[in-house]
Amino acid sequence: MYLKAKKPTNFSPFQLHPKKGGICMKHLRSFFAVLLAAAVCAAVVLFSGCGASVQVQQLTIPGERGSIHATLTTPANAENMPAVVICHGFTGNRQLDGHAKPLAKTLAQHGIASIAIDFAGSGESEEPFTAYTPANMRDDITSAITYLTDTVGADPERIGLLGHSMGGRAVSVYLKDSIKATALWAPADNTGLDGLEFLDHSAEGRQAIYDGAIQNGVLDLPKWGVTISADFVQQVADQDPTASLRTYNGPLLLAYTAGDAELLSQTTIDLTRQAAAEHSGPLVDLTGQYEDATHNFTAASGKKIDDFSVRRRIESATAEFFEEYL
Repeated sequence: MYLKAKKPTNFSPFQLHPKKGGICMKHLRSFFAVLLAAAVCAAVVLFSGCGASVQVQQLTIPGERGSIHATLTTPANAENMPAVVICHGFTGNRQLDGHAKPLAKTLAQHGIASIAIDFAGSGESEEPFTAYTPANMRDDITSAITYLTDTVGADPERIGLLGHSMGGRAVSVYLKDSIKATALWAPADNTGLDGLEFLDHSAEGRQAIYDGAIQNGVLDLPKWGVTISADFVQQVADQDPTASLRTYNGPLLLAYTAGDAELLSQTTIDLTRQAAAEHSGPLVDLTGQYEDATHNFTAASGKKIDDFSVRRRIESATAEFFEEYL
C-alpha cells in the first residue's frame, strides 16, 4: 500500500496568528515541526508495511539468448526459501493480466519467493516475437530457475511453476521430478497442431497457419498484432503436453474457466483434466469453480466487484496450493 499525506485545505501558517495578519514565528515553527514528524511517520509506515516483509525488484537475469526481463519478489531476510516461476501466455507479459503482483506478494508473505518473466517478444523483451518458441520458453524457464537457486538462494528442491494458457503449455512440457509443485491456469495443452486452436478453431485453419509459416519462414497474425515463426508452429506440432502431465509425480493445481471456450475447445479441457487425473501426485482441480470468469481469470461481467472476486479466488487458491506443497 502506498500512503499519501492529505493536503491541508484553506490553511496557511501565515493565518496562525490572529493579530493583523502577522506571522507568529512560534506557531510557524510548530507547523513545520508537525509536517516533518508526519513525513517521518509516513516513511516508517511505508518501510515497515512494504519493505520489511516483501521485497520487489524489477531486473534482468542472464538467459541463453541474452537478458530476460523479470520481476523478483522475495520475503525479506529469507534464506533457502521455496520459489515459483510465473509464466505468461501468448502475447502476454510478466504482469499476468494483473495477477502476478498480488499473487507474488501473498506468496512472499508466506515465505515463498517468485520470479515472473517476459518471454521472447513479450513485455519488455528486446527480442522479436519470432523468437517466441516453445524451445526458447523452455530455456527461459531454466534460466529463471537457475537464477532463483544460484543467485537468490532458493531451495533447489522446492521449486514450483505457474503457467497460464500457452505459458501453461510451456510448463506442462517442462515438467520433471525436480519441480516440486505445479499450477496450471487454463493451459493450452492439446496435442500437436490442435495446440494452435486459440489461433483458429478449425482444423483447416490451423493447417493453413502451419503451412504458411513453414513455407515462408514467418507468418503475420493481424488479429494478434504479431509475427510467428516456422519454428513456433513446428515445435507446437511436435509436442504432447498431456503425455508430460501423466508422468509428472508432483502436486498439481488445474483450473479452467467458462470463458476458455472462446479460445480452447472442450476436447482440450477434457484431455488435460484426464491426464491430470492420471498423474500420480496430488491433484487440485478447480475446473467448474470459475463459471463467471474469462480465459484470463477476470470477470466475464466486466464489473469491478466481480473482477475482484474472480481474481481473489484464483490467486488465493494458488497461493494456498504452493504454501501447502512447496
